[in-house]
Amino acid sequence: MHKTYQLCVLIAAGANLGFASLAAANDDAGKAGPLPLSDQGNKGGWVLNTDISDEFDGDEIDHDKWFVQGKGGNYYIWKGRAPSQYAPHNVIVEGGHLKLRTQWEPDFDFADHGYAGAQYGEEIAPVTTAAIISKKRFLNGYMEARTKANPATMTSAFWAIGYESELDVYEQMGNIKLPTKRVHPEKFNSAGHDWRPGHFEPEFGRNKSFQRNTPLGYNVSSGFHVYAAEWSPNSVKFYVDGVQTSEIKREDAKGWVLNNPLEIWFDSEIFRWLGYPDKGELPADYEIDYVRIWQKPTDNLLAPAFFGFEGPMLYEDKPRPLDLVPESSEENDYQKFWRTNFRAQEHWSVVEDSEYHSGIKALAFRHDGQLPTARSFISGPEGSVDLKAGAYTLTMMVKPEEGVDVKELNVWLDDPHYELPAIDLSALTAGQWNIVSIGFDLPTASGDNDLMKLSVHRDNVGKDGSGSIFIDDIAIKHRN
Repeated sequence: MHKTYQLCVLIAAGANLGFASLAAANDDAGKAGPLPLSDQGNKGGWVLNTDISDEFDGDEIDHDKWFVQGKGGNYYIWKGRAPSQYAPHNVIVEGGHLKLRTQWEPDFDFADHGYAGAQYGEEIAPVTTAAIISKKRFLNGYMEARTKANPATMTSAFWAIGYESELDVYEQMGNIKLPTKRVHPEKFNSAGHDWRPGHFEPEFGRNKSFQRNTPLGYNVSSGFHVYAAEWSPNSVKFYVDGVQTSEIKREDAKGWVLNNPLEIWFDSEIFRWLGYPDKGELPADYEIDYVRIWQKPTDNLLAPAFFGFEGPMLYEDKPRPLDLVPESSEENDYQKFWRTNFRAQEHWSVVEDSEYHSGIKALAFRHDGQLPTARSFISGPEGSVDLKAGAYTLTMMVKPEEGVDVKELNVWLDDPHYELPAIDLSALTAGQWNIVSIGFDLPTASGDNDLMKLSVHRDNVGKDGSGSIFIDDIAIKHRN
C-alpha cells in the first residue's frame, strides 16, 4: 500500500555562545538518544526523526537517506552553480564527519552548458564540488547540525526546498573576496524564498523573500559550531551552540510560505558576486559532524498528508523526479493533489491568501443555487488514506459565509466504499471557523487505493442562497 506524507522543514542559527559546555551536556543526554542542545530536559517532547538524522559515523554516505548529486550521472534539478559543478567523488565520509570537498580539476568532464550566466568548468575556475539531498521531507520540528564551513572562496550551505518554498538555513563562506553586508565570514545568514508563480518582485529581481543576519564573532571556517532552529507553523527560533539568538515570526516575514515539506541540502558552490576561488586554496572541505531532526508526535492518522490544503500529498516510496522544481504543480508518481472532475471545478477549489484556518490555503465549495450533477465532489488521490478497521473520530474546520444555503456536507472513503455520517452545516455559525466532529466505526481496513471524498448533494443546496463554504485541517483520530 502506498504511504503518503506531507512533511516540511525549517531551520536556521545564530552566534558564538559557548559550544563546548553544552556539547558535553548533549553527549551525556542519556541512553534514550541525543536531544536538542537548547532543550536537554526535552520540555518540547521531541522525538528523533531517524529517516533524515545522520551521525556520519560509517565509511561512506548512506544512500538510503541521501541522494548524491552526480552519482550514476544523475543530477537533481541542476548540476551546481557554474562554473563549479557537483561531482560524486567529492562526497567523503571519514573520521565521523561528512566532508564535501572542493577541488581544482580542469580535466574533469564538465557539462557542456552553463547555469546562471556562466559555463561549467570555465577556465577562470574549473572547480568540482559536492552536494547531498535528503530523500525524505518533513514538516515542523527542530533541526540541528554541527558544521565547519569551507575555508576557501566557496559557499557552505545548509538549506531546504519543497513545494513553492525554500529555506536557506545558512549560506556561509570562510574567505570572501568581495564581502557584502549580507554574506560575511563572521555572520550567520539565512533566508526564505517564496516560489509561488506570480509572486515575483521586479524591483528586487527575485520572488518574495525574508532574510536574517546575525554577527557571530568568529570566522565560520575556524571551527565547529552547532546551528539549529525550532520551526512551528507561525515562527522560527534560531540558535547557535544551544542558545537562542533571534526569531522570525510569521506576521513579520515577507512571503511566508513555509507550510509544506522541505528536503534538506548540504552543498558548496561558487557565488561569482562574492569572488572566485584560487587554485592555491584548494582542495578544501565543508565538514558536517552530524545532522539531527526532531519532531513532536501526533495522533492524527491522516497526518501529515491532510495537514491542510497547502500543497501536494507526497508518495515517498516513489522516486522524486529529477526535474521537480519547487514551483511545479504537475502531478507525478511522487506528488499528487486534491482532484475534481470538469463539472465540479466551478464549485470546488483550493483558495489562497483569503480564507484559511492554518497555513495560507483552504478548500472552498462555492455555489449559486445550481449544481450540474446530483453530487458535486472533490477527492484525494488514490492511496492517500490508510486506516485499519476500528472506531474513529473525524474532525475538520468549517467556515460558512453569510447567505450560504447548503444543508449537508458528505464525507466518504472509497476503497472499500464507506460513507460517514453527514455533517449538518445548518447548525454552524456563519462567518467564523467551526470545529466539526464525526464519530464513525470503520468495519474494514483500507485497500491499496483508499482515498477521501467530500461532496455536496444537489438536494441539499438551496436555490436562493449563494456564497462559499471553507474547509481546512482535516484529521482522523482513534476514538477511545
